[in-house]
Amino acid sequence: MKRTFTVRQLNSLISAYPENENYKKDKEITVAVIEKNPLFIKFADEKLKEDVDVGIAAVRADGRTLAFLSDKLRKNEEVVLAAVNKFCPSYAYALSPARENRAVAEAVAKNGGETIGLLPREFLADKKIALISVGRNPKSLCFFSDEVRADEEVALLALKADRTAAKFLSDEAFYSKEVFDTAVKPDKGVINGGIINNDTPLGVFLAAKRRGIKINLASQNIDYSTLNRDKFLALLECAEGVVPKKNEVFHRFVDEDDREVVFKLTEMKAIAPAKAQVELKYASQNRKLRVLPLLIAYSGKSASRQKTQSEREYIIRGLRRKSTLSYKKLIENIEKYIDDKEVLTLAGRYNGEVLKYMNKSALLSDKDIVNECIKNYVVKNSDRPLLSYLPNFSPDFYQAKALCLKDGRNYLFLSDEFKKLPEIAAEAARTNVEVYKSLSEELKNHPIVEARRIR
Repeated sequence: MKRTFTVRQLNSLISAYPENENYKKDKEITVAVIEKNPLFIKFADEKLKEDVDVGIAAVRADGRTLAFLSDKLRKNEEVVLAAVNKFCPSYAYALSPARENRAVAEAVAKNGGETIGLLPREFLADKKIALISVGRNPKSLCFFSDEVRADEEVALLALKADRTAAKFLSDEAFYSKEVFDTAVKPDKGVINGGIINNDTPLGVFLAAKRRGIKINLASQNIDYSTLNRDKFLALLECAEGVVPKKNEVFHRFVDEDDREVVFKLTEMKAIAPAKAQVELKYASQNRKLRVLPLLIAYSGKSASRQKTQSEREYIIRGLRRKSTLSYKKLIENIEKYIDDKEVLTLAGRYNGEVLKYMNKSALLSDKDIVNECIKNYVVKNSDRPLLSYLPNFSPDFYQAKALCLKDGRNYLFLSDEFKKLPEIAAEAARTNVEVYKSLSEELKNHPIVEARRIR
């Protein structure tokens, strides 16, 4: 029969235990003492530190006491499991075969803390263990194998709980459309601001490139001067807008003598001719031999472009005066100015028709320019609808509405999402009978549409 102790007796035993050899050898006294003061297990007789009952009593009171038990008990799966359930980091003191026990591994996974990183490799490559762990703490993904971190089920479980866990996924995870969409939430073919940062996996950039998704450069949380080189190169393939801090970034890759990135940046005409000349001198002085030929060639082209500067000045001056000849000159040479914000802003103020030439322009995402073009566009019956020229353009609600008010035929080129909106259908029906006839009965009968349609 198990002995019981009064509170006074137990307090007396606890007080005397560290010095009393008889107490330290007595199993029942030792269990009673460590249930109240678990760390007193370190004073217990060595034989008791091998006793399963004593070991379980100790770790159930405080998992850290596993460190004071014998190697025999630290190998014991029942004792280790009890210790881990009480205090997960005590797994660090476990020995084989308890370390390889699945029940113990699952207990560690349920904790979701850094102790997971101590599990044997076989468990860190185990999807079931990962699901347990990630369900508790999405960021514990970082401890698991590449294969597990690429698994769609594991990835989605993590992302739906914490989208910032995307940085721990394998690049291969983003071959899944659902994983990619959950991680970055593309909107009409563009990854909007505040989604991408330096920790975003390379797989996101590669997936965006594969799917033709654009990444708005200026609005992301990226330090382009320190962004991983492979990520930066992939980013350029799906970039929308101008690279922030472009001179600093260009110098970085000249200094690194990175021919591939420098070629891409010069191909994009990312820097001004004056900067190219400065970098050419730097590359020559510092023996950046891989990029030097590129800079020589680009500087030569830049000089040639400078000769045509007078043409640009002529166009700008003319557009400010609302000159038809200057506008005509611009359209004849539109490829030269397709990403020139100053020129296209002036052109849009004069004649919004310039928008139909901007399908391949990075400025198609510039709402100020686009809105100016829509405002100043004059519809000609002989022309196709403006949106038919712009398959790469995804207007917002207000732009779609304005376009339909200008020319109801633009309605036919809108996304299904916009076509369902009565506010937009009403503007189209107001200006085009044929468009009204093409509407669903539900839209035709909608009060907004009915009130505004052509009679």
